[in-house]
Amino acid sequence: MISLALIAFLLACQQSEKDTSTQQDSGTQDSGTEDTATEIEPSSEPSADGQSFLVLEEGDSGGQLALRNTGEWENGEVLREASLEGKLVVKDEYVWLLNRGGSESIVQYDPSDFTQPKAEYVWEGPSALYPSDVAICEGQVFISQYYGSGILVLDENTFEVLGEINLDAYADDDGFAEASSLVCKKSFLYVSLHRFNQNEDPNAEEPQQIGSLWVMFDPKTWEEERQFPDQGYRSLMIDVPGTQVFGSVIEPHIDVTGTTGFWIYDPVADSYNSQIYFAYNDKTIFDTAIGGSRAVHLAYNYADNATWAFCHEYTPGQDQPGYSYERLVSSVITLDSVVMNAQDEAWLAFHKDDDPPKHSLMSIDSQTCQPNEDNQEIEHRIIDWLMVD
Repeated sequence: MISLALIAFLLACQQSEKDTSTQQDSGTQDSGTEDTATEIEPSSEPSADGQSFLVLEEGDSGGQLALRNTGEWENGEVLREASLEGKLVVKDEYVWLLNRGGSESIVQYDPSDFTQPKAEYVWEGPSALYPSDVAICEGQVFISQYYGSGILVLDENTFEVLGEINLDAYADDDGFAEASSLVCKKSFLYVSLHRFNQNEDPNAEEPQQIGSLWVMFDPKTWEEERQFPDQGYRSLMIDVPGTQVFGSVIEPHIDVTGTTGFWIYDPVADSYNSQIYFAYNDKTIFDTAIGGSRAVHLAYNYADNATWAFCHEYTPGQDQPGYSYERLVSSVITLDSVVMNAQDEAWLAFHKDDDPPKHSLMSIDSQTCQPNEDNQEIEHRIIDWLMVD
C-alpha cells in the first residue's frame, strides 16, 4: 500500500447560504465561501471483512471482470475477459455486462452468483454497434445500440432475437439516432436518443448539434406513444430501481439549449424536479450514484480542469434549494467513478497522474462528502464497478 499522505483534497464547506435573489435559482454558482484544505492520511491495513465489489477493470492483457474485496483486493477472483470499453448495468434485479467495441456481447448475471452467467447474447463478428443500455419490459429484453439503426429486442427467457424497433426516423444528419439509455417505467419503454452529429465541424458557423430526444414506446406493440423534445445535449436517463421515477443528466453544448445538472422525471406525474444544476454550464456531471436518501455526482469543472464530487439529499417529487449540497474538490488527483448502495455508503475510484498512473479507491461520507481513512492503492484501473454483498 502506498502512502497518500501528500495527496491534499480541498474540501468545500457546506453551502448553507440561501438564494436571496428574486429569481428561482437553485444552481451552483460560486457562493464566495473559501475551500478548506484537508489532508488524507494513509489508512492502516484494511480489515478482512471489507466491502466487496464486482469490478470491470483493465487487466494486464485487456479488460476483465472480477470480484474483489477491500480487505484483500489483490486476491480477488477474475471471472472472465471483458471489453475495455464495456460497462456494468443494474436493471430489473439483474446485473448486466455490456461488452462494446471489437467482440460485442451482453451478459446477464443473477447477483446471487457471478461465477456463471444466467444468459448471454453475442453479436456476430466485429459488429461495432456499441450496446449502450438494457431494460426488461413486458417479458422482452430491449438493448440500445449507439451505432445501430434500432433497439434490439430479445425474448426474456430464451434470448432469442424477436426483432428491432427501427429508429431511422429519429436520426440526425449522420444517419444515426444514437440510442443511449433505456428505462422501463409503468409498462412503458423510454429511450434517450442523443442524435449526436458524429461529423461535427467545429469551424462551421451553422449549428452542428440538435440535442437529445426522449421517446416513449409501447413495449407490446413497439409503437411510439410520445416524444419528449428538447432534452439537452447527450441526455442520459438514470434508472432508480423500484420507483416510478428516473434521473436525467445532460452535457453543455453551445448549439443546444439546456442547463447541466441532475434532474428527476416522474412519468406518472409528468413533472421534473431539480436536484442540482450548474447555472453557468461550467461543469459536466460524468458519473452519478443514487442511494436510499442521498446522491453523489462526479463532475468536471472547466474553470480549473479538475474533477469535483457533489453530495446532496435525494428528493423525488421535490426540488432541492440552492446550495443544499456538500462538495469535495481536488487539484492533485482525478476522480474517476462513484458507486453507492441503498444504505448511502459511497466509494470513489480515483487516480494520480504519475507515470504510470497510480489508481486508488476510498469511501466517503455521503452526508459530508468527506473521505474516510480507508484509501488504498489498487493494481488495475477500474472501468466500472458495483457494490455487492
